[in-house]
Amino acid sequence: MQIDIIIATYNRAPLLLKLLESIRRARIPDGAAIRVVVADNNSSDGTKALVERLREEWPLRLDYVFEPRQGKSFALNTAIEACHGDVIAFVDDDEEIDVEWVAVIDRVLADSAITFCSGPYLPNWGGPVPAWVPKREYPAIIGWVDAGPNVLEYGLNYSGTMMGGNAAVRASALKRLGGFNTALGRTGSNLCGCEDADVSNRLTLSGARGLYVPDMIIYHYVPSERLTKKYYRRWCHHHGLTRARVDALRRQPVAYFLGVPRYMIADAIRAIPALLAAVVTGKWNAPGTFARELGIWNLLGFVRGRLGHTPQRLAGLSPQSI
Repeated sequence: MQIDIIIATYNRAPLLLKLLESIRRARIPDGAAIRVVVADNNSSDGTKALVERLREEWPLRLDYVFEPRQGKSFALNTAIEACHGDVIAFVDDDEEIDVEWVAVIDRVLADSAITFCSGPYLPNWGGPVPAWVPKREYPAIIGWVDAGPNVLEYGLNYSGTMMGGNAAVRASALKRLGGFNTALGRTGSNLCGCEDADVSNRLTLSGARGLYVPDMIIYHYVPSERLTKKYYRRWCHHHGLTRARVDALRRQPVAYFLGVPRYMIADAIRAIPALLAAVVTGKWNAPGTFARELGIWNLLGFVRGRLGHTPQRLAGLSPQSI
């Protein structure tokens, strides 16, 4: 099996170096061929020079592609076009992989009935964790995913989505989908996303089987600047905005009111008296209280995104996702 590992990166050369060093340390099972493709999304911090320097001594194949169109999905699709392996795996530039990560992918996808797999994101804290950080609600804000010790199947006994910072997909299935939706994903320093959730949903809807595998582990760096309420609020607002873009293409199987999922409205309404009570009782910094506030930011972002993105506008950008 040939596994092509794609890393989309933008101005994170020091973190990219740590990720590449973790890939170098990984155990490569017998019979597996590994290629790493760094997709530089218009970086200006010496990313290209770093890759060229490492390539001189790199024990595996290390390639560099440049994508000038700003947007993570553009970078990912450019790298996918350059891949010719059996499996395409994805990690983000602020992560490090577990030493067994490659071997787990090789083992899981040796079963021809499985099309894609993902696994836990364990936090690598860059600073003290504030008391108000919700541990159960909104873990994706800091890239913390842990669904427990059992192998789970997407759409069967696991309702999560394949996360793009820890994923492996059969190349044939990914290319049939048309790659990533370029109307979604981060652009520069904004916090929009959902390009990975969109691919995960499309894979599942196509009948592909995917597994959450507990020993397919990555360690995600969480810098101290993300451990602020400002960052959490901004992330939730952008997530709601992006969720509306996806919703304009493929509505959720839930009840709506004025174009907004009713559960989002209900969560926000329930949050208001709870927030007022928290002010009176002095529990404003409790994790549960802050999680309720984040639901309001998520709703505001969705409403903003719903007003600005119609199905017609998005369909023109990415017809493969409809």
